[in-house]
Amino acid sequence: MPGYLPRTKMARGLLGAVAVLALLAVALAAKKGPKVTNRVFFDIEIDGAPAGRITFDLFGKTVPKTVENFRALCT
Repeated sequence: MPGYLPRTKMARGLLGAVAVLALLAVALAAKKGPKVTNRVFFDIEIDGAPAGRITFDLFGKTVPKTVENFRALCT
């Protein structure tokens, strides 16, 4: 069967291209989440020494009252 090997390579290439396109579609879909409307942060200290910062992304279009209350508590 002389034509068998090229078809197999072509099928593998096509399958690889489909897999890459599928991964791209998943990556693009993941970016279409809720919109961050506010960002607040907590500066953490341990025994008076800075230990880092925790940043919170708040989604005001999804839960506006909760975001406003939490943002007010953080300021």
